[in-house]
Amino acid sequence: MLMKTFTWKFFALICLLFISGTSFAQFKFTDKTSVGQVITVDSLSGVYSFNLNFNTDLAVSSWGYVEENDSTWVNVKTGQNNKGMQITVLDTAGNKQVFSKTKCTSYRSAGNLGHFESAESLMGLLNAYGKVNSTSDNATIPACCLFDKTTDDQVLGAYPGIWKNVEYLFALKFSGYALTSDITFDLDTYFEGQGLDGATASYNLKVVYGDSTTIVNNFYTTGTGAKSVSLAEAIGVDPAVFSNKEVDIYLSTEGSGTNVQEGVIDPIIGIDNLKVDFQAPFWINPAAGIAANAYMDTLLKGNAGEETTFVIPLKTKARLSTLKITNDLQDNTKTPILAFLAEGALKANDGSGNYTVDVPYTFTAGTFDGEHWSKATIVVDAPTDGSVDDDMMFYFKATPAEADTARIELDCGTRIWYDMTIADVNTIFPKSVAYVTYSKSMTGDGAVQPDNDPIIQMLTADNNIDLSVI
Repeated sequence: MLMKTFTWKFFALICLLFISGTSFAQFKFTDKTSVGQVITVDSLSGVYSFNLNFNTDLAVSSWGYVEENDSTWVNVKTGQNNKGMQITVLDTAGNKQVFSKTKCTSYRSAGNLGHFESAESLMGLLNAYGKVNSTSDNATIPACCLFDKTTDDQVLGAYPGIWKNVEYLFALKFSGYALTSDITFDLDTYFEGQGLDGATASYNLKVVYGDSTTIVNNFYTTGTGAKSVSLAEAIGVDPAVFSNKEVDIYLSTEGSGTNVQEGVIDPIIGIDNLKVDFQAPFWINPAAGIAANAYMDTLLKGNAGEETTFVIPLKTKARLSTLKITNDLQDNTKTPILAFLAEGALKANDGSGNYTVDVPYTFTAGTFDGEHWSKATIVVDAPTDGSVDDDMMFYFKATPAEADTARIELDCGTRIWYDMTIADVNTIFPKSVAYVTYSKSMTGDGAVQPDNDPIIQMLTADNNIDLSVI
């Protein structure tokens, strides 16, 4: 049996990432300039870096009064955030209250955050908005905001209006992904409140991941200065416990304990720089990396007409899910070219470079219903503790012909396809050769025509070469 890799059709990772977005989390992990959300990836290591710094490209909201005609104008600037974030302000009856122009009230869908210069500017704008639009909106109404620290630096903050109960939620889902850093963010008191006589508000932290819930009471008290948070450290766990799980982060307060009345505004916390790094499941061999939906090719040769056992290497990095191999039939009305093995199909490296260790798997044979074949599958269980780096050989059978093509689907959390040309050892395939020469002429339509170049003549004479002259 002869195996030779002859071409890789490799889909560009960056194109896939930024065209379709990475939406394995409640947060849709794409760039979002309106809220300062950036996702980058190291295509060599497969590590994603997520940074939500809330620095916006939106103009700041504004309002004003024109004395000449006794008129007020309002210009509210809002930008959409991706799903995965929620801000809730409740009145004393438990009902949600929010300024209609700035809603971020469900982490399951995108919201809108308003950009404001300061809390004081927002209060003036809310009063002006109600006057201009003849609505009940005024400074007693909560709003979901991006507040300026400077003109180029913003923070997330919930303006509570006259109400006290405030809750922030950040929902991230890392199914199939391993954290390589802690989840971090910054807290500070953005606005110390109005009419409070020194009263403060204490925020509790709640973290839900998998079946676990951890609550830290009095996690942050307004007026105590800036606080940098490393989430796993804050609740006494290793960041690895967040891998392959949904992680919901809640920050909530019942307020300052002061009266609910006009002119009394509770403090506002500023949340900034939410960051995390995580490892995508990575194909080392076939060398697709983290390029989901990539197509790889290989050439396998054997004696024509003889059933042959072939073997290809399979190597992964940071697999947290099952490893599934599917005989991806291209024409399910024909007998499959590949035959999967019920036993002995996968052999792992024994640590000395020898592939002798049987890998347990679940085998489902392909069946024929008289018209169509079903797809055979081999499934290796997900690891029970952390991620695993696979290093194994995959054995299967096929009968070489002049040149048959079969396809398998490989899914380790990143799904790719592997096309195999199963050919007789005597089959010769043309080789693609590009020849760069300055000795050439151009036709009227711009096509390159070779002159009497002896190298071109030699290459052209070989019927096994597909020549391109550049």
